[in-house]
Amino acid sequence: MDMGFATIGFIELIMLIGLGGGSGLPLGVPPEPEKPLMAAVAPEECLFYTTWSAMAQPDPASQNQTEQLLAEPEVQHMVSEIERHISEGVTKVAQKETPESLPLFKEAVGMVKTFLTSSVAMFVTKVEMGPEGPKVEAGLLVCTEEKTAKIRASLEAYQALFLRGKVESIQINGKTWHRIKLAKEAPEITWGTLGKYIIVGVGENAVEGIVARSKQQPPKWLADLREQLPVERCSTVSYINVKGIIAVAMPMAGPASGKITSVLGALGLDSVTAISSVTGMEGEGFLSKSLLAIDGQPRGVLELLAATPLTAADLAPIPADATIAIALRADLDTVLQKGLAIIGEIEPRAKDEFAMGISQGEKALGVSLRDDVLKPLGDVWCVYNSPAEGGLLITGLTVVAQVEDHEKLLAVQQKLLILARTAMDQPRSSRRPGPRIRQFEFKGQTICFFDARDNDFVLAPAWCLTEKELIVATFPQNIKAYLSRGEKHRSLAEVPAVAEALKSGSGPVMLSYIDTQEVFDMVYPLVPMLGQVILSELAKEGIDVDISILPSAPAIRKHLRPGVSTVRLTPAGIEATSTQTLPGGSVVSVLPIIAGVGLPAVTSARSSARRAMSMNNLKQMTIAMMTYEADNRKFPAAYSVDKDGKPLLSWRVHLLPYLGPKGLYEKFKLDESWNSEHNRKLLPQMPKIYESQDWSNGPGMTHYMTIRGEKTAFPGKNGLRLADMKDGSSYTIMIVEAEEQVPWTAPLDHEYDAKNPAEGLVNSRRNGFIAAFCDGSVRLIPHHVDPEKLNAMFTRDGRETVNDR
Repeated sequence: MDMGFATIGFIELIMLIGLGGGSGLPLGVPPEPEKPLMAAVAPEECLFYTTWSAMAQPDPASQNQTEQLLAEPEVQHMVSEIERHISEGVTKVAQKETPESLPLFKEAVGMVKTFLTSSVAMFVTKVEMGPEGPKVEAGLLVCTEEKTAKIRASLEAYQALFLRGKVESIQINGKTWHRIKLAKEAPEITWGTLGKYIIVGVGENAVEGIVARSKQQPPKWLADLREQLPVERCSTVSYINVKGIIAVAMPMAGPASGKITSVLGALGLDSVTAISSVTGMEGEGFLSKSLLAIDGQPRGVLELLAATPLTAADLAPIPADATIAIALRADLDTVLQKGLAIIGEIEPRAKDEFAMGISQGEKALGVSLRDDVLKPLGDVWCVYNSPAEGGLLITGLTVVAQVEDHEKLLAVQQKLLILARTAMDQPRSSRRPGPRIRQFEFKGQTICFFDARDNDFVLAPAWCLTEKELIVATFPQNIKAYLSRGEKHRSLAEVPAVAEALKSGSGPVMLSYIDTQEVFDMVYPLVPMLGQVILSELAKEGIDVDISILPSAPAIRKHLRPGVSTVRLTPAGIEATSTQTLPGGSVVSVLPIIAGVGLPAVTSARSSARRAMSMNNLKQMTIAMMTYEADNRKFPAAYSVDKDGKPLLSWRVHLLPYLGPKGLYEKFKLDESWNSEHNRKLLPQMPKIYESQDWSNGPGMTHYMTIRGEKTAFPGKNGLRLADMKDGSSYTIMIVEAEEQVPWTAPLDHEYDAKNPAEGLVNSRRNGFIAAFCDGSVRLIPHHVDPEKLNAMFTRDGRETVNDR
């Protein structure tokens, strides 16, 4: 039975993601007219209340794009297919687990659907901890319309099957109700029907209270909430009595209550009285409004939101074609001081340690964080991505901050650049090129950027300090585009949805925007691929859903409208508003996932491809080595020597006839050293196979080396036989890709330190180093390899045991 519910939950999760944008089930969308009784039964004082409207049939002729989207035949088909597969999944499990209960299971699925698509109200009035257990008073009201009698009969059947002996019938206002007592310390549950409603009460007199309130007007707090957060066609209303919940929770916290109270006070959250939200359909889209009700003026962290509202001029840096954008007013110096004050109230020692860390950093850098960095910055910050300026979602992000004191910031920049360049110019242990900070002039401004010199780091973070702005971007091209703007530049503030948000109410202190159609065009092509992966896993569980149920892009795209979210301070508290097309969420909710998965996926794919090419190079070398050994009854020596024993040429030269370029081998004077006047001219002709794919090889330089040592497979001037690998050819390393690079013709290889055998190798790649073994295999040796095991693989006859690879 548990397996059945797990299966249902997995399918429902897909439905939630597909329909709700990843942030919750879109209840009551589109909404039917509200049932007055749902508001009337709300208690005068409660800890929690939520209600949602019944789900109406979407009208394709509606002016609301959200409703048109839901009315699309392809979307309707997807929903019906998901419902069908849920039902089939439950049926399969029920047949396997409890076939005699199959009819009840099928009815349960239908009731869950009815519950989610009907008008519902839930509330919690009271929670108290007593000596005999918790005392809870709560209620549930579901308008099941003409299905009420049938659902009651099904519930009574479940009750008879699973709760035998724990239910009694009682009379309330002349009607029969069922009272359930599960345990002595558990609150009693009473349920029954009243007209077209199913009512459930938890605790003494809960049902009596619901019935009595059904004839009254909604409580004042709910009427005020609806007035403060108006929505044309209401889908959901939620209310959390924060002050009441804290009052209930504190006695339960015991000795920790004092500390909790202190923390809430320091953060200013003890002034929060309630959290409310209303969602529904308005205009062309789906509207969400939330209110953090505050008693008095904002304090603590909430005080940071009591800033001057944003204006159209503040949004000037953001272009009208931005796909995503955020603008906020934040004075970083104030944020720092407020943060330190809050930390000091909560934990004085932590404040002192934090302040000491800042002081030590300031001394090391020779700058004052507050006076030289934070205070010279303005308090308006804009973040955006613009396709016209070369942006592609996250990788095109640009940040623009106002500047109040250009001279101070310029002095700090020069000082930090000198320190950074000095550190980067320090001698390196290998010949691998290090990172650099470069700069160039453009449009009369200096643009600096970080050149990582790392193939796995695909960005080139850049910045430019002008007289009035600090511009930071993922690439210098974004800054060049910003500086090249002309008179035709249009600001995001000119977009109608944004202009309306700026004028509405008291004005926002934070605003975010998403061009949903543009983002959809970038993201949706990935959805079928991700869907195939998910559906393949579902198929292993016997759930046969195919990708054809996914709607086509045109069926969705034409209904999408820009999404705008704002945060503003109102007389009632802090209000957050969001307008979008997708009910319950937005495409913007997947952007952090794209950033977190997409970028690593790109770099990982590139890294994997390069690793595969390097492994192929090593594989070709091992084949050549094995062929050489078969022809000569021994491997090539690590290097050839002259008559006096002086090293001349590397094994890499003597392997050439077995790698293909035989003509190059014949050009060498084998009786001369690698750097003789003649042989030195051949250095630039290094074969491609000796070029590592993950490094910036210098001309004629290679990272492929044998392991040099008395007990290794390539000890020096003498070539060894395969039979000499006493520890086993599959456990003896032949060639590695090292961090250092050497001239490919030189008799130089990797000489390891038995005390630290991984040195010079484990940094060659982020997840390990590549090695070829004497049996012809090529493997990735992980960073965490045990030193003793690595020493064993470096030696040919040390008699060590290597249990695995």
